[in-house]
Amino acid sequence: MALQTIKEGVLYKRGKINTDWRQRLFVLNGKQLAYFKGGRHAPSGIIEIKDIRTVTAMAEDGSFQVILPSRTYDIKGGKCIVLVLEMIPMVRIMCLHIGHNIVITFKLKWFPLSDLTKCVIMLLKMHH
Repeated sequence: MALQTIKEGVLYKRGKINTDWRQRLFVLNGKQLAYFKGGRHAPSGIIEIKDIRTVTAMAEDGSFQVILPSRTYDIKGGKCIVLVLEMIPMVRIMCLHIGHNIVITFKLKWFPLSDLTKCVIMLLKMHH
């Protein structure tokens, strides 16, 4: 039985070796955040929710890091900062749902906080 998609959208990911930002379709379900190069046939990679240790949001450029013990993923929304701001709390809620606690940090240096950003931060603090 396939897991229900909670959120999906196009984000950009860069790797440690190839540091160019590459467009990927990201799909979040109850157990993983998968990303696809083209179509939804086979994922290019899967981030298991249970393996996530920290999510660091760097709102100045709309990017965030998903940190696992074995790897750090750099992801950004490009023009779609709203998708990033929706995805981060959903990852947190999925972690809590499976009994896994993670740390979420925000690096907000000069970025003016919109009402949406404030709501997301409040949501995250409520679930902390």
